[in-house]
Amino acid sequence: MDWGPVRNEQAALNWYRRAAAHGNSDAMNNIGYMYRNGLGVPRNYDEALFWFQKAANLGNSSAQYNIGNLYCWGKGVDKDIVQGARWMLKSALQENALAQYNLARMYQWGKGVEKNQEEAMKWYRRAAAQGHEKAMLALARLEKNETIEERDSTFMPDEGWPE
Repeated sequence: MDWGPVRNEQAALNWYRRAAAHGNSDAMNNIGYMYRNGLGVPRNYDEALFWFQKAANLGNSSAQYNIGNLYCWGKGVDKDIVQGARWMLKSALQENALAQYNLARMYQWGKGVEKNQEEAMKWYRRAAAQGHEKAMLALARLEKNETIEERDSTFMPDEGWPE
């Protein structure tokens, strides 16, 4: 028998909406996350972008990362990796390790930004300094001048979403 908490996404959404009404950008981002993933509500990328944008306008780095992902994947917006890179950079500058890692990959492969190995290394290092394991592996490969398999060159940002 499972004695853990019962998931009640509707109750969570109601609490997030109450906090968002008071200007809480984390709550706004979480509402966007719920719409993005169809948690307690039908999946709706337009609504997700609306809430991510509200949070991003308040400087929420997770929301900025989430908007970058929407643009890179073309979810609810026209696919625009250049615009995705701009949002990733905003988030990465606020020390969001997921954004730093994805921005590093963009620089490594020249996707949405001009290809620049020095910039890639810089962003991998910043993400790795925060414990991002994939960034650590990428650094190890690049430091060894190891050839990364061609399949890795088809850039798409990690789908990993902030908790």
